[in-house]
Amino acid sequence: MNQLKIDYSIFSRELVRLVQEDFGVQWNFESVNIGVRGVTCHDDGFVRLNNDAFNEYNDRLWKIEVGGKSWNSWRVTCDPGRILKSQELKYLNPEGEARVISSLKSKKIYRHKPGYHNGHQALIQSGTFLALRDKNKDFKWNKLDKQSEAHGINIHSSGSKKGTVDLSSVGCTVFYSGWADSEWNSYIVPIYAEGEKKPKAWEGFPYIVYDQEEVFDRIYKKLNRSAA
Repeated sequence: MNQLKIDYSIFSRELVRLVQEDFGVQWNFESVNIGVRGVTCHDDGFVRLNNDAFNEYNDRLWKIEVGGKSWNSWRVTCDPGRILKSQELKYLNPEGEARVISSLKSKKIYRHKPGYHNGHQALIQSGTFLALRDKNKDFKWNKLDKQSEAHGINIHSSGSKKGTVDLSSVGCTVFYSGWADSEWNSYIVPIYAEGEKKPKAWEGFPYIVYDQEEVFDRIYKKLNRSAA
């Protein structure tokens, strides 16, 4: 499966279609964030599956602009990183690390608003998030794990381009980027400014999370049917 590839522009366009099909998202009011687990955008212009391994920056965040006709994407993790035994008392929730449940499974569009994370501009959780808690510490989020609401699920920079996630995320969506790096600033500067102009009653930017198998296979099969 890892050898399958889809042109980046086609994948992005189909992602817009899926979000509209799955959630009825409209594109005329605000930018929309879409997190896709386990995909990599390569320099040759293709999107491919990766092994979606734990504690790696192997996910992708798309920001779809108002109108749904243009977008950009960045390397991120949508998952928590490894917490060492010696760090558990300070950083580990007693119920286990939280991994946000995909929007298809939770039937939820998540939300964020502009705010601050560790003193830096970021997008801050503004609605309910559902997560699985890895209480048995096997680094697998499945039917053995308890579902619960999660708090503090933000979108922010990791602070550095360290190869592993570790404490950079305990459930947030985190960029593979320093706070001052172009990758982070090309995302946060325009979307933060956009959010600041919204009315007080605004719910926040929609955030749709997809698991790897919920997106890639559907797009690949549709393209193959169209080509047949």
